Amino acid sequence: MYIEILGKILAGLGLFFVGIKLLSTSMREMSGPKLRQLIAKSTAHPIVASALGVFGGLVMQKPSGVIAILTSMQACGLITLRQAMPIVAWCNIGLALLAFFVVIPISVFVCYIVGVSGFFMMFSTNKKHVVVVTAIFGAALLFFGLEEMKNGAESLREFEWFRNMVLYSNQSTIVALLVGVAVAAVTQSFLAIALMAVSLVQAGALGEQQAVMIIYGANVGVGFFRRLMTASMTGEAKQLFLYQNFFRYVGTGGSVLLFYVARVDDMPAVLYLAKLATSDVGVQMALIFLSCNLPAVVIASLFQERFALLLERFSPLTPEDELTKLRYLAAADQNSARDMLDKINSELAVRARILVQYCESALSGGTPTVAPEAVHHSTNTALGEIAAFTNRLPKCSLTAEETRRLSVLMNVQPLLRMLDDSLFQMTGIARDGRNKVAEPLQAPIDNLVEAMETLILFLADAMSSGDVIDMAMLENLAMDKHQIMTDIRGKYLDARRTDSEVEKGILLDLTIHYEHCVWIINRLANLIKRGVPEIAPGENQQ
Repeated sequence: MYIEILGKILAGLGLFFVGIKLLSTSMREMSGPKLRQLIAKSTAHPIVASALGVFGGLVMQKPSGVIAILTSMQACGLITLRQAMPIVAWCNIGLALLAFFVVIPISVFVCYIVGVSGFFMMFSTNKKHVVVVTAIFGAALLFFGLEEMKNGAESLREFEWFRNMVLYSNQSTIVALLVGVAVAAVTQSFLAIALMAVSLVQAGALGEQQAVMIIYGANVGVGFFRRLMTASMTGEAKQLFLYQNFFRYVGTGGSVLLFYVARVDDMPAVLYLAKLATSDVGVQMALIFLSCNLPAVVIASLFQERFALLLERFSPLTPEDELTKLRYLAAADQNSARDMLDKINSELAVRARILVQYCESALSGGTPTVAPEAVHHSTNTALGEIAAFTNRLPKCSLTAEETRRLSVLMNVQPLLRMLDDSLFQMTGIARDGRNKVAEPLQAPIDNLVEAMETLILFLADAMSSGDVIDMAMLENLAMDKHQIMTDIRGKYLDARRTDSEVEKGILLDLTIHYEHCVWIINRLANLIKRGVPEIAPGENQQ
């Protein structure tokens, strides 16, 4: 008997967590360009942004998933901190509303969803459809797991020892609070603990007051441990997580205080009011769950500007944040292919000019404003966002001229990524090998770096202006340098000049990477030349 009941509870718990995992993973895969475009548009209207936050909390079921999408958009300049804040705030309300689904008798409906969605997952070959169906399947598993746990817990009420334990639990609210904190630390899911508490108290397997304190403890536990995980973050990446922690601490702190201070008929006032509102125990717990979040969300909405200033003070922008931001695409006309192409080209020219930072780091005595690792990360992030914009254009109605421009821009992007990778490695070799080479080899290393800096600047100018003279100069400068590199290697790698294998290895690696970079720039020059006169936005990048 015990084994059967325990099996139901464990099976329900396992299905519940598998459902959360499938749903959150699928929603991340679905957060593509269209969703980002919808978010960017909605942030112009606070009410729409709040509604989107509620919806995001309902479907993603984890604030961290919503924050991850918003943080990436914020880093690229597609939305601002103030535009993202209402979505994060009201996401907590969306999470709280999920508790009401637990108390709705939808078990038969959920069984049908599990069966139908599982069938489609097995036989569907369309990747986009599979992702959507997987999300639905995950949501159905989540509620199916809760139903199984509830059924197993209801069976426990037949045993006297369990009834006595539930009776004792109402006198141990502090222990319940600590249990909520500990379990949240293990599962890293406030929602999971809260929904389980709602489900179990509805089944009579958990005391009401204990369930309330477990919900509060889970809220604190997830916020505390997430704070530890984000301790190493800086700048914009940290701001929205700090904002989310505000709801955890303020909402829970106020709720715990009221739990002990405000009491009516020897019970917490919040529980008393919930009982006045409804006789259904499950709905009571869902209302308490909601009350733990709603006051903090209202306060945050009323004083959003002050909170934004505090976040900017405690986690100010870093130079790396500025590098990652897109400067043109956020304001692009989504309905104009020509404007989109112009803006994409301008963004790519900006990315090319930022690559000069590598040379500043590689030169002896150079004074780089940002580390090469930050340049590398920002380039990959920005190019990913630019590619998302570019991939939407083939679906539009393009003229022959616009199609040629699009083809050029789509080929430029992977080449820029290759150039960034090679420059990053070249910079690392030059920087790390600076103290390993003798004085005679310092000059040729600096000469290579300075020559590369010139090439990159000409590349950025040619991409920005589309000027025939700029492109002709770039093409001449980026001619095949194999013979020159061979001569340099022959001159400086001669055993009579140096017998150090380390020095030989450093110079050999540098010349190989330099030659590869020149080859990439030559390819880029040919691409830009083929795009003339179409690629001519006529914008100077600063």
